[in-house]
Amino acid sequence: MNNGLHTTRAIPSTISKVTTMADGAVRVFVDTQELSSEDMKTIFDLYGKYGFFVFAEDAKTQLRTEFENLPKVKLKDKDNSPSKRLRSVLFVLFKQEGITGDFEEFYRLEIEKFILQIKEKLEPIT
Repeated sequence: MNNGLHTTRAIPSTISKVTTMADGAVRVFVDTQELSSEDMKTIFDLYGKYGFFVFAEDAKTQLRTEFENLPKVKLKDKDNSPSKRLRSVLFVLFKQEGITGDFEEFYRLEIEKFILQIKEKLEPIT
């Protein structure tokens, strides 16, 4: 359903895996049946966006009330700048991967890699 403000779509699916993340979040893996091109487009258009995941075993009765009362999306890290969030995520990676050495050096190397990836996407300035 697209009411002009929000994109919603009821797609038959199964929750196939649930894992907990280091920061306390939960990662949910969802498997669908074969999708129409319209459903595929909707999913890819929503990829990476913040929103609400609603799962209902009986879509006809439950979805209507779920969508009527959805709160606004609240970003967990809204008080932290994007650079602070990136630094925190890199620190978790540093610890989880068991990388030895200085975190500051690791951080600078990872940031430099990221900068180079972005530069590769830029068109030359003439």
